[in-house]
Amino acid sequence: MNTLLGIIAFIAIALVGFFILLGVLHLVTKPVEDETSDLIHCAYDSLFWLQSHLQDAEGKNYKLATKKLSAALDILIEIEQMIQEPEEDEATKELRQKYDELVAGVEDAKMFDGRGKGIDVYICDDCGARFYTQYVDKGVTPFVIVCQSCKHGNAVHRETITLHEWVKLEAMGEKLHSWVRPTFEQFLKLPPATQDHVLQGGLILREEITDEPTDSQ
Repeated sequence: MNTLLGIIAFIAIALVGFFILLGVLHLVTKPVEDETSDLIHCAYDSLFWLQSHLQDAEGKNYKLATKKLSAALDILIEIEQMIQEPEEDEATKELRQKYDELVAGVEDAKMFDGRGKGIDVYICDDCGARFYTQYVDKGVTPFVIVCQSCKHGNAVHRETITLHEWVKLEAMGEKLHSWVRPTFEQFLKLPPATQDHVLQGGLILREEITDEPTDSQ
């Protein structure tokens, strides 16, 4: 009996420990919600099964184990509540709808697709610095950007070079920057003006994506 009790206690402790770790990892990495939900339901099934068998048994040790298992279930409930995504407000729902419609139709949209069509070269009118970019996603990019070198001049798209030409420049130490479409989570952290640009099909430089929310959000 003591051996069986030990096995049950070990399983219960292992399950609770695993899902405490899962809760912490979810807060850090935010895994897929459906997968997390399935794992939590699996844990409930296992713990409830253990609880029902302990309740049917007799003896002081089993009653104590039942009490400990009930406490473990309370912890699991708290973890589930902790990792549940908050319900979106109306403004966020509206933005998500617009973003999803954009992503769903972008491949068929009548706009220039620069993917695989060379490397764009921006040259600053003030300091002469050259800035090299590529399309990672299909979308619209600006003709003029703030110079990434002097930070105040206007860098204008002057030419597009071939990938063969870029290989030589890369060997000389030049860096290549990417035009991308942010994920919806990244999109929410952008300033309103940049959000409008994205919803119009615009791409942004990968460097513009931040993990921190803007003051306006």
